[in-house]
Amino acid sequence: MLSIIFKILIIGVVVKLVLTAIGSLNIGISLNVLPIVQTLSSFFSVICYLLPMRYLAPLFVLVISIQVFKIIISIIRTIWDLLPIV
Repeated sequence: MLSIIFKILIIGVVVKLVLTAIGSLNIGISLNVLPIVQTLSSFFSVICYLLPMRYLAPLFVLVISIQVFKIIISIIRTIWDLLPIV
């Protein structure tokens, strides 16, 4: 029981350190993305006009949520495998 609590505590500390490191990055790359954003916006508006989004939106949400769940599980497993806990 104590080892499980310790593992959860270590994972929490590692996640906090990673999030802190990502939050403190300052990348000085400036791109003119406005035309790209406008193009994507017009593309999505055409898609939403042509497809019945009322019926397809739950399917899109399901697919995206499953992919996010897989990514989160893979990150947790990677961190778990990197920890030197016996």
